[in-house]
Amino acid sequence: MPPTRPAPASRPTLPVSTPFDLVLTNPPFADPGSRGRTPHKLWIDFTMMMWRRLLATGGTLCQVSPASFQSPNSRVLDLMREHSTGWITFDVAEHFPGVGSSFSAYAITKTPHVGATTLMIRDGEAADVMLDDQVLWLPTDGPAGLRIHRAVMFSPAPKIGVEWDYVTCHNIRLHDPIDTRTLSRERTTRHVHPLFHTNAQTWWSSIRQSWADEPKVMWTRSGYQKPFFDPGGAAGFGGTDMTYFVRVAGATEGRILVANLESDLIRYVLATAKWSGFGNERVFAALPDLPRDRVLSADEMYARFGISASDRAHVETVLARRPGRATPTLPFPFAPPGTGISTGHLSSDLAAEIIRRTDEHGYMAGIERTVERVRATGEVFTATPLVVEMIGRLPISALAPGRRILDPACGDGQFLTSAKWAKVICFGMSEADACADLYGVDIMRDNADLCARRLGGGT
Repeated sequence: MPPTRPAPASRPTLPVSTPFDLVLTNPPFADPGSRGRTPHKLWIDFTMMMWRRLLATGGTLCQVSPASFQSPNSRVLDLMREHSTGWITFDVAEHFPGVGSSFSAYAITKTPHVGATTLMIRDGEAADVMLDDQVLWLPTDGPAGLRIHRAVMFSPAPKIGVEWDYVTCHNIRLHDPIDTRTLSRERTTRHVHPLFHTNAQTWWSSIRQSWADEPKVMWTRSGYQKPFFDPGGAAGFGGTDMTYFVRVAGATEGRILVANLESDLIRYVLATAKWSGFGNERVFAALPDLPRDRVLSADEMYARFGISASDRAHVETVLARRPGRATPTLPFPFAPPGTGISTGHLSSDLAAEIIRRTDEHGYMAGIERTVERVRATGEVFTATPLVVEMIGRLPISALAPGRRILDPACGDGQFLTSAKWAKVICFGMSEADACADLYGVDIMRDNADLCARRLGGGT
């Protein structure tokens, strides 16, 4: 381990007037179970701050984060569509055992997205995809899912006409003063109008919604896989803020529409849309118009949207959730041993050496990380193999001498230590010169001190 350098008399600040060439990080976020103390969305604001203030034009943001950027209305997904996204991998969960969140890693370069493709990896499948303005969200099942959602949900063809009412009977009305409360979980002398809340619950309102009397097909975002026909009339359902509906002409049309919504293809796209908690209405509003005069067979439904035989098999596999489904093995992401940096990327032997040296230098050493501390700080540390894999997916030129690297949530220095050794091993830099290109920030003093010790320097 290199000798620890004495702390300077006055600590330098980040040179934010000259943005960084590479921001390499795992931003702070917490398990959703502790979001009351550390907001799960903190990483989004953190990411946007890094992007706008700290990343140079032409620079690259390479980070691990929750996968909720897949949802509609995500600002991070907007960055991916508008700029050059080199790759996205969702196969990182094994590096974060015991943390109740979905993870991903990706690299976005601050240059306009001009007809570029993105390498997307999910469950061992790697394929190029086009992230353009038509991509309203990223489905949960990778490249095949994106092809199918593009055909069914992202097409400009006519839509089914979904409506919703987030205001009249919003569940916040349950907390109004008793004498003015318009919503109740149980029927009372005042609350006499039935509301569809979820497939398992009927609530009641003192207000009759204007559309409750009309025949319609209804579902909710909790249990949306079970649409049903409601005939309307005096006993017809209204709905809470959980409810979505499509108006129909009558019972025959309604029951045919329910059957078509219950087709394998539509059940699949709703099951794999990344909608939970973000932009539900954008997902449901994207549903294509479906026949209301006859029930389509499975073959007719797939043919209607031009779904290939291989993608149809993918749909059937996802719906079946077959146990023990084999996961293809991805090629090792690095160039073959012995090729050095001639290919523009790390070779497997160089990557193995960076992993060895990084792990030798005190990873997560000497600091007690209690449950309370992790909840308060949002600390989630990235395993060395994933750090080096992310570096290996970047052009090695991103770490060349003079290319300044920032980790604005550096923790104990995982990313910076690996970046240092990449500079030393691949470019023959001295440790001191490599450290001169590295900057790190952390909210915990002990983390920052450990990071500096592991680097044997750094700013």
